[in-house]
Amino acid sequence: MARFENGKLSGTLNNIVFYNMNGKTYVKSKPGKRSRKKKATASPQVSLFKQASTYGSELLTELKPLIPFKFKLETYNKFRGWLMEVLPVAAENEAGGKLSNIPFHNINTAVEFRDLLLVQPDIVIAPDGKVKISFPSFIPNTVIKAPAKTKQVKVSMITSTAAFSDGSIGGKITDSNFMVDYGSVPTVEQVFELGVPGRNGDLVFVILVLNFQQLPGTKADEIVLPAAVVAVGKVR
Repeated sequence: MARFENGKLSGTLNNIVFYNMNGKTYVKSKPGKRSRKKKATASPQVSLFKQASTYGSELLTELKPLIPFKFKLETYNKFRGWLMEVLPVAAENEAGGKLSNIPFHNINTAVEFRDLLLVQPDIVIAPDGKVKISFPSFIPNTVIKAPAKTKQVKVSMITSTAAFSDGSIGGKITDSNFMVDYGSVPTVEQVFELGVPGRNGDLVFVILVLNFQQLPGTKADEIVLPAAVVAVGKVR
């Protein structure tokens, strides 16, 4: 509605707008409704980043209670960056079981896991998502680099089955561990079977963790608490 007050005309009349500026009255056409642009389709890179960010954060949150060091922002960022490499490779691989072309990833980025555990287990991921982990006999103080005053080493194994294929968040985690006396007495061969059956397209992550049990009164530095994703598989 247009109105005339104090010698000035203002407001609207049909499709005309009256307005005042610097003591003068001006007229302009009333702007029409703007048509909303159709939502642009996200680029593949943006979609990949979103998927890695969402699932990566959720996966680390589920792993956090089982890994004995403080997670930092760098922990999440580097894990999500690693997932951005993994997801396209996994998508191209339709075969079930362990994927051979997936990069190793240190969850604790402050330490290289392979420098502290010199013997690596044989890992078999079945097409249904179940995992078999076999450790050969080894002499602990020659293949494990532990900090001073270490009495025992707990070797933890974690498997996580994540439903990346259908957009759902959350996964299924199983874990097991064995204690090693840190000395020169050889261990016996250890064989573990972990995991629960997954659905077609799910990814299976195998994580190894070392936790050093030291003598009373000794505080372990978190930099020597290594954890790493050592294998990835795909459920068929």
